[in-house]
Amino acid sequence: MLSLVSCASFNQSQSSEEKYIGKLTLFQKEKSFNYNFAIFPSENIFIIQVNKPLLGNVLNVKIDKFNGISTSPAPDIKTVAFIKNLNLDDFFTFISNCLRSNISKNSLISFNQDKTNFDCEKRKEMATLITIKFENIYIKGVISDYK
Repeated sequence: MLSLVSCASFNQSQSSEEKYIGKLTLFQKEKSFNYNFAIFPSENIFIIQVNKPLLGNVLNVKIDKFNGISTSPAPDIKTVAFIKNLNLDDFFTFISNCLRSNISKNSLISFNQDKTNFDCEKRKEMATLITIKFENIYIKGVISDYK
């Protein structure tokens, strides 16, 4: 999966009125790591910033519906192969539906690719549970609309 190291932050406050924030926990083997994240969507692009308090951004992901996915820092070889084979249209639709409340409360939507599963479940009025499973990595988090 993606390695997480410190890097500079994108400032999206001027480019997007819509913003989502959340917290996630990454479980790998018997360790867990907590992160905060923000998602800045537009019509054809999602920018995801993952950060750790006091360290700043550790990962920036840009998902462009027409030009693919890019990350900063650069992904490892395994991640590059996954991104290259990703069905971008279906993945982009999944993220859009998950964020923009296109699912009803307590309903689950999923996106599966190779050995990776992405799930999104609306839990409360403004909170959505997300889970990602890949080999021995499990990520669980909650995201909400930031106004």
